[in-house]
Amino acid sequence: MLTLFSRYAQDSRTLAELCSAAEEIARGHGRAKPSSEHFVLAALGLDDRTAIEAFKHLSLTEADFLGALDSQHEAALSSVGMARPAALPGPPTDALVAPKGRLYQADASGQTLVQRLAQSRSKRKGRSLLGADVLLSVAQEAFTPASRAFRSLGISTVQITEAASAAIASRTARASNA
Repeated sequence: MLTLFSRYAQDSRTLAELCSAAEEIARGHGRAKPSSEHFVLAALGLDDRTAIEAFKHLSLTEADFLGALDSQHEAALSSVGMARPAALPGPPTDALVAPKGRLYQADASGQTLVQRLAQSRSKRKGRSLLGADVLLSVAQEAFTPASRAFRSLGISTVQITEAASAAIASRTARASNA
């Protein structure tokens, strides 16, 4: 029972860290609410390093993923006859960003991802939430910027799932040997 409570507490801390980092990343991109792509980027910063390991397995870098997101954004603007606005110097304006300290909010894809992570607890078979779990969750998405970015890089949901699962298995093996 104590182990279960301890794992629940660890998952809560990891989820809070993910949400906070995703929100900061979204703010840095001029968005008021984080989306699933911001959670992918936040997962790369977790101490467990499983998301980074999965990216390495996919021969993918954070810069590649950001480039795919950027290309996607440009294509979307172009499809409606718009060009990317000139970048404003300095941090995003307060009008574009939710004030710090407000109750946490994510956009629809971010909310769905967080819910999927919370619901995955029973499927994790006695282990804590890891960064690669974010990638497993994104692999279940079809029409989010994160899933489209992976597809534009030629990475299928099967490949994401395999890479994330391998990173988790490696982490689990290291933990059991320690």
